[in-house]
Amino acid sequence: MNDAAPNRHDFVEPRPTDKFLLQTTGEVVTYQKLLEMYGEAPQTEGELEAILEEYAAAAIVTKL
Repeated sequence: MNDAAPNRHDFVEPRPTDKFLLQTTGEVVTYQKLLEMYGEAPQTEGELEAILEEYAAAAIVTKL
């Protein structure tokens, strides 16, 4: 029997090549570079949101 909640979304980490705009500098960096700047990978969606907020990073969507 599965104990997970039926509407639970698992944390999906961005791909290393996904791009983000650092809104304070206008620089575009990959997710890999963002992790190098931060120092560690997030383990939860909340941790990822905190990293993006700290660097004022916005995901750049190139595929729909």
